[in-house]
Amino acid sequence: EEEIFKAAKGCEKWMLVGLRRGIGMHHEGLKRGYKDAVEVLFRKGYLRVVFATGTLALGINMPCRSTILCGDSLELTGLMYRQMSGRAG
Repeated sequence: EEEIFKAAKGCEKWMLVGLRRGIGMHHEGLKRGYKDAVEVLFRKGYLRVVFATGTLALGINMPCRSTILCGDSLELTGLMYRQMSGRAG
């Protein structure tokens, strides 16, 4: 587990504190090490909440119990909606 957090080093301290508390985020602007840590910790069941953009729906296998879509987006297509809501099974 500590090795996973070491992979995310170089990130802001509050981001690592969030991971230790079971909260992560995932979007294209984050460092690769942090995103990898979020993906691994989520799959292992350590993270309960992940805030993400639509890019998460486009190829990363992170099944979850529920998905919440908020806000209006002109970029939300039918395909992206199905991909994002499909993460909830």
